[in-house]
Amino acid sequence: DSSESAALVIMAAQPAAKQAVLGLLGGLAVALALAVFTGMQMVQDVQQKSEVMGSELMVLPSQQTTELKAVWRKLRNEPMDFYPDRIWLYAGPETALWGEGKLIGDLKALLRYGHYETQVMTFSSIGIAPVRAVCWDRHTHVIVFPPFDEYPDLHQIARTDLRHYVSTGNNLVFLGGFATMGLMNDIFGFRLKAEVYQEGPFY
Repeated sequence: DSSESAALVIMAAQPAAKQAVLGLLGGLAVALALAVFTGMQMVQDVQQKSEVMGSELMVLPSQQTTELKAVWRKLRNEPMDFYPDRIWLYAGPETALWGEGKLIGDLKALLRYGHYETQVMTFSSIGIAPVRAVCWDRHTHVIVFPPFDEYPDLHQIARTDLRHYVSTGNNLVFLGGFATMGLMNDIFGFRLKAEVYQEGPFY
């Protein structure tokens, strides 16, 4: 009978299907166990690495910040009301003092006003050697340049000596003039500009 044979086939297939399902479940269980085991190993490795890194960080020395303070220090021990006892005055050909003994004498008297023991000496060349000799005079801490009638041809080496002279606590005095402003810009890197004359009234 065909119905009986079909039932026998179904009954015979049931054990095989059960075995297949059981095999599939067993494979899934093994894979799940392997995944769990692998995950646990990865977690342990991460923990170990973090512990090692933490111990290394603990070994590193702590950073320290040092506070920097600028302290003003006097280069010489003169009192605050000190007036120089020696002054160098430039009287070269670029100035109105050139060859004018009376003007030079008047300016010297002005520089010595109230301090008659002060010695005012003149130099008439801004060449490398004369400027260096004046700048290296250890007993003189003031150099005065009067207004220039024309722009002075000051060598780069002489400019460097003048910058060093000022940086060591000495005084370089310019008495005005447009050419003087340009010279100050060239020596010290300033950006001074002449103020354009404006007519009044001023309030």
